[in-house]
Amino acid sequence: MEGSGQGAFALLLAMRYPKVKVIGIEYDETFLAEAGRIRRRAESEGLIEPGQIRYIKGDFSAAQRDPDIVEAIRSADGVYFYNAGSYRVAGLAELLADNLHADARVATYGEADPAFDLNVALEGTGAFLKDEPLTGSDFSGFTHRSELRLAAAPVAVLTPEALITLKKFREFLMSRLLLQALGPQGATDLLSRVLGKKVFART
Repeated sequence: MEGSGQGAFALLLAMRYPKVKVIGIEYDETFLAEAGRIRRRAESEGLIEPGQIRYIKGDFSAAQRDPDIVEAIRSADGVYFYNAGSYRVAGLAELLADNLHADARVATYGEADPAFDLNVALEGTGAFLKDEPLTGSDFSGFTHRSELRLAAAPVAVLTPEALITLKKFREFLMSRLLLQALGPQGATDLLSRVLGKKVFART
């Protein structure tokens, strides 16, 4: 399965950066419906701005022929990709190389076999400069260096393969860093508000 899933990462990104507009790309209609419900709930709770997140139904395997995805990438200042390995990363790398504007950033999480690793594919396009790696981090960063037009507004795109399920969302919210920031009750209260369901912290 591929895509921005139920929108967990999109929501966390929008909450962390209130002025950033977030676009999620997802093919599965069930996930899109759930992501829309969570987004509406988050908007009603004042966790994000109305219209800050939007979703596009699509798949990057056919993205070159999808004007909505191409336009989203052209307007993006940042792209996030969950790098779990895909035989289609070469096509995605070329899509990003051809359409991202100068100085746009790509962030990936994780590593895969070199034949299926977006990090390797991005370097192979010759259009990106790789950041110095962060010690002890599974994140990698790239900066686009082509001379395409600058986008007028900050937009972040969650590309396909950035799937974070609700189970992983719960695990993320209960992670050590968030627990340190919010405490156990704060983290579970946030999840309850977003999902519209009562969630109980483990003791």
